[in-house]
Amino acid sequence: MDRYAWYLAALVALALAVLLRQPAPIAAEAAPMQGVAAAPHNAREAWAVDLLARLGNDAPSADTVAFVVAWTVAEDSCMQDCGYSSAWERFNPLNTTQEGYGAYATINGDGVKVYPDYESGIAATVQTLSYGYYTELVAGLQANDPERALRGLYASPWGTNAVHVEQLWRAQ
Repeated sequence: MDRYAWYLAALVALALAVLLRQPAPIAAEAAPMQGVAAAPHNAREAWAVDLLARLGNDAPSADTVAFVVAWTVAEDSCMQDCGYSSAWERFNPLNTTQEGYGAYATINGDGVKVYPDYESGIAATVQTLSYGYYTELVAGLQANDPERALRGLYASPWGTNAVHVEQLWRAQ
């Protein structure tokens, strides 16, 4: 599947997920909607919004989405510069090494996996982020606190160069 077909498939999958999702009960005191991200403009933003929802953040701020997007760019740029296929083609935008989920290949010595489809790849990423190494990172993403998420990324064993993520994120 070429890159553009994947982008279209990812956007359709996200749209279906949003349309078929059961509405959450209305809280007695709803939090203000200031800073909530608008509709995604591209596949990276759509994937970030989907990941954040699966981590428990159904109202991500634009800054939190931008942080996740910067993280995917940091992951993808190194891999492509190093001669590997795009993380999007592997359905693995954060280059997780999670076993299972239909992973059918490993692309490097770090153990980065190739997944068969969007759902498998994002589920593997959510599973990886559920491990105790990433508690602070995930807490920041859930709380729309990308500064906290960044500190969690720096403190975690995730293979991304956190300095590169920070530079990309702050440049937006």
